[in-house]
Amino acid sequence: MWTRPYSTKQNSPASNRPTAASTERTGPENAPRETQAHKFMGYLLMPAPLVRDAVAGVDLMQWPELYRLRDLFRVTISALTIRLEQLGRLYVDPNGTLHPSRAESQGQTRLGG
Repeated sequence: MWTRPYSTKQNSPASNRPTAASTERTGPENAPRETQAHKFMGYLLMPAPLVRDAVAGVDLMQWPELYRLRDLFRVTISALTIRLEQLGRLYVDPNGTLHPSRAESQGQTRLGG
């Protein structure tokens, strides 16, 4: 569904043609596809078994260690932290502070730990 882009030149033939910006599909309808693409990329570049092996014995609460893992997997630091969060190994709060999980960032403590 195309709607005419806003134009102050009502009599111009060009004002009746769609522009690249007006026909580009953006917004919430593309969010699921974008999310799927990011998840697939994470699964492909950082399979769970390889990530689990790579983080064994690594202190994930230290940014230098995360940057070392980033270099190992050749991904962005954002992609790595998202993948580690998906695997339940890390949570980065909005301030950039590292936590073992989202629950622990909100004050919950581990049982038996």
